[in-house]
Amino acid sequence: MGSQGAAAAERWWPPALASHLGGSRFRGYAGDMQTQLMEILVCPMCHGELELAATKEAEGEVLEGTLTCTQCRERYPIDDGIPNLLPPDQRT
Repeated sequence: MGSQGAAAAERWWPPALASHLGGSRFRGYAGDMQTQLMEILVCPMCHGELELAATKEAEGEVLEGTLTCTQCRERYPIDDGIPNLLPPDQRT
């Protein structure tokens, strides 16, 4: 990959979000649900605030748990560190 390709690969994370999370490109993201993301995540159905109920954590990352909307009460599972924020009818 050329220098432009490498730079583009590092910019996949929106700059405003990366800046909010403490880095210009948010390096080191391993794919797990990081608790600091709770500041910016909202319910995809109603845009309400989400509450985190973690059942398994490691090194500041949530591996298993649930995100629950405080407004519509929809629940979103977190499995293997990945929050499933798809609407209920689109989950498998």
